[in-house]
Amino acid sequence: MTAEPLSLLLVEDNPGDARLIMELLRSGGAPFAAETVDRLADALDQLAVTGFDVALLDLSLPDCSGLEGLEAIVGRHPDMAVVILTGLDDEDLPLVALQKGAQDYLVKGQLDERLLIRSIRHAMERKRVEGELRRSRQRYRIIFDGSRDAILIADADARLVDVNQAAAEITGYTIHELVTLSIPDLHAPEDQTPYARYFHRIMGGEPAVVEARFLRKDGGKID
Repeated sequence: MTAEPLSLLLVEDNPGDARLIMELLRSGGAPFAAETVDRLADALDQLAVTGFDVALLDLSLPDCSGLEGLEAIVGRHPDMAVVILTGLDDEDLPLVALQKGAQDYLVKGQLDERLLIRSIRHAMERKRVEGELRRSRQRYRIIFDGSRDAILIADADARLVDVNQAAAEITGYTIHELVTLSIPDLHAPEDQTPYARYFHRIMGGEPAVVEARFLRKDGGKID
């Protein structure tokens, strides 16, 4: 089976560097279809009408500098992989670029065809995984926030780290107030439920079904 060609947008204003990148792509043996532009504005126009697997983005362009181009592309096309190309071997810049949405960072003077192709492939795979995780989180939030049952998530010290709207309505607290509390804070003083016992069973991965009496913000009791 023939591999699907990579669809690439090369954003590079130096003709010599652009020719080198294209030659490395051809030498790498991976089938590809590429467009080359030399301005960020042209890249954004091209991305608005054409889908690409990955953008190879130079950090020094006539109409932007530094990470401005990365931020503009990621902001408008968050599902596309971006690999940064630069002539500077800066120790700090790669981490910042990755934090701002790039999938990889390559120094032009250190490139060869294998490194370039591998970086593009890995960038596309990382972006695919990121997309799946984001969609999974979105599905989780829909279920979590839409549940009519109170859901309270606590850390190992029983501090509440997340609650849904149903929990807020049942207890009378706001969501913001609840995440400043812990599970023991919600137990009514007369509650005889062995909190420490059941909570540590749950934290150990053991299911526990218990009945407890909670205290509402207004002093009312919830069984």
